[in-house]
Amino acid sequence: MPNPIGVVIPARNASDTIAEAVASVLAQSRGAAEILVVDDCSDDGTGEIARACGPGIKVLAGPGRGPAAAR
Repeated sequence: MPNPIGVVIPARNASDTIAEAVASVLAQSRGAAEILVVDDCSDDGTGEIARACGPGIKVLAGPGRGPAAAR
């Protein structure tokens, strides 16, 4: 069995695409041990949409420092 991997998805105001991004990770042949969405100070419901994608999705809210800090 391959080593488990974790996936980090940095997101800011990504309500239009976050569900598709999470679905893409879930559809991979090699499953992720953890999916972490870093909501970088969104004001469009990105975090709530990500949480609704499944019980295994973790969402961290960040202070809006940009994608490099979110990663």
